[in-house]
Order: sequence, then structure tokens, then C-alpha cells
Amino acid sequence: MKPVNHVVFPLSLIAETVTILQGNGARFVTPAHFLPTAARLRSRWDYLREHAAWHTGRSDSISHLAWCIDRVVRRRLLKRSAESLARPGRPEVFLQHDADRNPENTLRVLRLERSLGAVSSAYFFRERSPRWPGDTEPYDLDIPAMQELERDGFEIGYHLNGPERAGYDPDAGWRIIRDDLAFFRSHFHLRSFVPHGGLTGPKGENNHLIPHRDELADLIWFYNGRGLGADLGWSDGMLECPASTSLADPRELARRVQGRARARFLFHPQYYGDILRPNLEDVGVVHTAWWRALWPAAA
Repeated sequence: MKPVNHVVFPLSLIAETVTILQGNGARFVTPAHFLPTAARLRSRWDYLREHAAWHTGRSDSISHLAWCIDRVVRRRLLKRSAESLARPGRPEVFLQHDADRNPENTLRVLRLERSLGAVSSAYFFRERSPRWPGDTEPYDLDIPAMQELERDGFEIGYHLNGPERAGYDPDAGWRIIRDDLAFFRSHFHLRSFVPHGGLTGPKGENNHLIPHRDELADLIWFYNGRGLGADLGWSDGMLECPASTSLADPRELARRVQGRARARFLFHPQYYGDILRPNLEDVGVVHTAWWRALWPAAA
């Protein structure tokens, strides 16, 4: 079965965003750059301490507390923006890709970034969970190609969906997670994971509610408000809904990433390609002027 066309944006949008960031002197990083200390992060407070150490260059708690107070006063009380607080220096940028569908297109995106001199982190399922009855779209991993990209500095991570695949049965969910981790560790230098924002269970369960323990404990939890954070962020995660009319142009955010800001750009690669998908009824962003400029023939 041929993968479904999910493309909403031209592949050039990622290339242009990366090029703008490079023009601002950005340093592209992955979670692996922050080992081993990042692996011990467990909460927003832990992230704040890590971020304070990064900004101050100090390891003592008093310096961290002084920086945190200064950040709160200037950003919260005086309503200063993140970029106005950034001191001279190079921004750090996380390029993140969650391979929810069409994993081969994720590899295409990574190769594009490699050609531009950037690196990123990409999160793959071992097995995709169907979104609706009859959803049998294939999900085949090209292990040798992924290993080649890992050798070139890209981070291959685990897109955790075990609880969802187990119907949110706790014991079965952990069994799937353990099997998935064994698979990824047998092929890659696994250092981080991202829970998939999949279908919610009957009692409100979701993949991101899994506790960070046992076999996951030595991995960096890289998203969902956990682990390494950012001052600025952009995501196309809610693209396929009418509310995506509020989705901003990532190039505009990229222009604001300056100084010592840390930024994250989450691109789902199935949405990027050369041929626009035919079905756009539920994609709100197509009603924005910046999107129409990307596809003038479709406007």
C-alpha cells in the first residue's frame, strides 16, 4: 500500500527556516548535546536550574536563584520579551521531527538539513497505532539509512506510543515500551524519547501521562513540558484542525531567534513535500495569507 499524501507545506519552508536561523548564527543542538546531566531532568524546576546554569555559566544555587529572580521580574512584571533579555551570544536551536506517518519522508527532511549543515532529532515509532478503523497505512523503518544519519550527528529517538497501542492497559503498555526500547537500543544510540500525542483513552489516558521511570529513567524526556525547554517555540502539531488558522509562519519566529535564546521548532515531516495534498477541508492554516503565498497555484 502506498503511503497517503499528507503534504500541507512545501519542503522549502523547512529549508528557508533553517537558512534564516543560520543567518542569525544559530547553533543546532539535539538532546544528546546535554548528556549526562540532562538525563536526570525530571520537572520544569529541573529545567529552570539547567537553563540558569547555561545562562550564568555558574553551578552554584545562589547564582541560579539570582538569575531566576531577575528573569521573573523582567519577563513577568515588566513584560519584557525573551529576545530583549537575550545577552550577546549564539542562539541554540532544537529542530525536532516526530515521524507520525511516512517515516521515509522524515529521512528526506533529515537529508535536506544535512545538506544545509544542520542537525536535528527525529522520533520514530516501532509500530504505528491506527487513528481510525481501517487505517492501515504502512510504516516501514529504513534502519541502515537511519543509522547513517545518526553517524552524521542526527539523533534518532523513540516516539513512545506503547500505552495507546495497548488500549491503555498499564501492564501491556509497559511490555510494549520495553520491547520498543530493546528494538531501538539494538540499532541506535538511544538517548531520548517523546511521547506521541495519540488518541485519548476512555478515562482520559494518554501516552504523555506515562511516568518517567524504569527503562525510561536514563533517557531524556524531550517534549510535553518535560526535560529540556526553550524560550521560543513553534509547532505544527495541531495543524489538522480549524484552529490552525492561528499557526504563525515559522520563518517569522526564526527571525526573532537571536542572542542567547533557546528555540525549538517541531516539524512533523509528513506535512512537507512537493505535491500538495488534495483534502484540505479541516486544515485551518490554508486560510492564512502566509500559507497562500507558499502555494500560489492553490490560492
